[in-house]
Amino acid sequence: MEAELRSTLLRCSLVCKTFCDPALSALWWRLDNLVPLLRLLSCFVPTKVKRKGRVRQGGDPKDDTLYVLKGELSPKDWARFRQHARRMRVLNFPKIASVTPHIVSQLSKWNDGAPLLPGLKELTWLPAAPTDTAALLVGTERLELLHIVLSCCYKP
Repeated sequence: MEAELRSTLLRCSLVCKTFCDPALSALWWRLDNLVPLLRLLSCFVPTKVKRKGRVRQGGDPKDDTLYVLKGELSPKDWARFRQHARRMRVLNFPKIASVTPHIVSQLSKWNDGAPLLPGLKELTWLPAAPTDTAALLVGTERLELLHIVLSCCYKP
């Protein structure tokens, strides 16, 4: 059902200028991970890796894909990223086992330290490690609800 709704919203955004803005706002309102937003960047690419140890919550133990930023971030890509990032209100951060925390840090530098998701109101976050502060770079003063999912065991 969710996929069908998202597909309908995408088609509505392409129908005409009148439908475009409301449909895109509804489409980007809630994401279960950052990958769709990050895929707007041409330098965000998948690489194959051999995973060692524990897989992060929401991650597939058989998934050997890890996303990295390679090359330069173009101004056109960055403008498109920011246009859609400002529409997001709810983000479920735990399901991004294939996105390393340093990507959020790199993008924050591109954004001059300003929050990457300025309209975010609700965030569910699973730190990748005890020292992971990536969520601090995503959230804003508009954040109304924060869920932190702590794992009892971290294995380096």
